[in-house]
Amino acid sequence: WVNIAAGEQAIPEVLEALSPETVAMSSEGGRRQLYGKVDAALAYFLGEDAGEGVEYFDDPRRADFPAVASAVKAVTQRDEGVAVAVCANAAVWAVGAGNKPNARKDAAKAALAATLALQHLELGQ
Repeated sequence: WVNIAAGEQAIPEVLEALSPETVAMSSEGGRRQLYGKVDAALAYFLGEDAGEGVEYFDDPRRADFPAVASAVKAVTQRDEGVAVAVCANAAVWAVGAGNKPNARKDAAKAALAATLALQHLELGQ
């Protein structure tokens, strides 16, 4: 878990209306079995929103989402680029961290699927 409200940086505008706390996952790739199931999980939880309803923001230099990058570093103790996945319709977001673009996005998608699963459990769905 990461919490961007605990840091000193401003919360990015795209995340302002969402919870400051979310699931984060760090990866350097190589988790094909997990990542191969993520699209199906997102489709299960989001239906039609699984494709165009999720926005991905890649921030390899940690310049666009410094609050997110700082929150990740506080947990991992590593300077890694981040990818932020946002589904505004479900009011959730998640973070993937890593040094490779595909690994970041895959981790962000897996973290988003985990966040959605938790949301469904909390809502009793």
